[in-house]
Amino acid sequence: MKFKPLSALTLILFLALSNAGFSQIRDVKKQSQAPQPQAPVEQKQSPIELKHVTMNERKVQDPNHRDLKWKAPQIIQGRAEDSRKFLYFDGAGYPTQNKGLPSFTETIRFNKNDEDPVVELLNQKFETISETNLITDKTMLGADVKVTPIIVYFKKQPYLNINFIPIRKNPVSGTIERLVSFDFKISSKPSTNKDKSKSINQTFAGNSVLASGNWFKIGVTNDGIFKLTYSNLKSLGLDVDNINPANLRIYGNGGGMLPMANSVPRADDLVENPIVLVGGANNHFNFGDYVMFFGQGPNRWYYSPNDSSRPSFYHIVNNYSDTSYYFITADLGAGKRLTSQASANGASNTVTTFDDYAYHEGDLVNIMQSGRQWYGEPFDILSTYDFTFNFPNLVPNAKSYFYADAAANSWPSSSTFTFSCNSQSILSLIIPPNNPSFPANAAYDAYGLDSFVNNNSAIDINVSYANPGNAAAWLDFFEINVRRQLTFTGNQMLFRDSKSMGAGNITEFDIANANGNLQVWDVTDPTNVHQMTTSVVGSTMKFALHTDSLHEFMIFDPGGSFPATPSASGKIQNQNLHALAQKDYIIVSPPDYLTPANTLANFHHSNEGLSYV
Repeated sequence: MKFKPLSALTLILFLALSNAGFSQIRDVKKQSQAPQPQAPVEQKQSPIELKHVTMNERKVQDPNHRDLKWKAPQIIQGRAEDSRKFLYFDGAGYPTQNKGLPSFTETIRFNKNDEDPVVELLNQKFETISETNLITDKTMLGADVKVTPIIVYFKKQPYLNINFIPIRKNPVSGTIERLVSFDFKISSKPSTNKDKSKSINQTFAGNSVLASGNWFKIGVTNDGIFKLTYSNLKSLGLDVDNINPANLRIYGNGGGMLPMANSVPRADDLVENPIVLVGGANNHFNFGDYVMFFGQGPNRWYYSPNDSSRPSFYHIVNNYSDTSYYFITADLGAGKRLTSQASANGASNTVTTFDDYAYHEGDLVNIMQSGRQWYGEPFDILSTYDFTFNFPNLVPNAKSYFYADAAANSWPSSSTFTFSCNSQSILSLIIPPNNPSFPANAAYDAYGLDSFVNNNSAIDINVSYANPGNAAAWLDFFEINVRRQLTFTGNQMLFRDSKSMGAGNITEFDIANANGNLQVWDVTDPTNVHQMTTSVVGSTMKFALHTDSLHEFMIFDPGGSFPATPSASGKIQNQNLHALAQKDYIIVSPPDYLTPANTLANFHHSNEGLSYV
């Protein structure tokens, strides 16, 4: 079990039409980027004006030389009882991970796309710091100033972001010193990122598929194979009676969030998905005809066998949407249809069990009323909650894995969350006391992983919190990994087997309780699904394929029940963001705020020459 503080020192700088405005919040995000730096303000003066100094504005003879102008310690303007002094130099930033220490940051052009940067600080000059009492965590300091270079991109061009804490502990005397001047030396070395050049040189579509034609939008909230009937399409607004069903197309990019990093590859435009058209005789879509397609919900599961801190399969909830959307048209010619994948010969191993999983995560409470981190059930009036899951045909005596995350704010005693499965205790999280003196944390977050054995298909998870008195506590989430026998149950069943993977492996999957009416689709790539060619021996369905990597499948009965019909958003307007010329500045605004958004855009255009959309 591990815990981590939810910091109270996250400072966000809000820039609008004024030079600067200041606000202090307590950050409870567990996985966040470093916050934007905020300048301190003098205790009895108005806020210090921030000014970004570019390379061209630096009036120095040597463009690689820097002088740090240290000043008297400043305080953060906020509530009087929360104010304390910080070491300060002109342009200092204060990211949360620095624990109150100032940070030097500069971004400069870097012309070597295919190489990694190396930054050295030469001719360093230091002076002794007398206000060492302002350094709350001296373990942050080393004998040398550690530079962290990061490549960032602006208009697809690489820039080097240099960041470091300009304070050290003298390796000889042990005295704490601050850096007052230095010279840069920037070089490069062969890149260790094999995908870097690929991501940088990605090509982009000139136009979006949504630029022309009639388009209709639907949404799904869970993974499944969905059915769209004549009535569904007609109610959506599609002129079903006057289309050629061969031209029906469905576009979508699967579920999950877009990557936070721009350098991570992703689909450039909407991708066409394969569909199954049942009916469509005489080039007409008739009553009784329908379409089937595989859709992914917004929340995703990922496989990471080398992370010992979490189960091999872990989930990520979409922070921005509870629905994944798909787009339908019949105006672009013949559409993509599901193709068959032949069963491989020469299977080297046989699979009769598989990995399954489930999670509970309720986004109910935002402790800070800010940021992306939300928590679930509060433990105030209630001290215990129960959650029930069903895993049919568990492998007898197989280990299951349980991971949980929770937060609490208690003082002066620690507090404990206890998790049990069918009355068997499986995990305890001990959360340390949170000292309310400044700088206080909003809460402490704890997480842990443990295994247990359970042979009951019905799994009841009980979560209880031992409140030491006047504490506040919240469940974040928990997740379960189990092993099940590969036996078909229900109308649709997703399955995958991590044990089948291996270089050169050909794996036969044997599914019990099956019949010839069932179909198996390989849904590993949701935009390129295939139907597996299967055989049935008795009540066992068989197929084989190469399993060098992890595959996921859906077995279902096309004559059985389907998930709820996708939600209908109706016809949408054409759009073509791809055709826009390159812009410096993008503003996304709801209609009610268009006027101030345009005012802001015009300000930046007039004063800084920034183009915008």
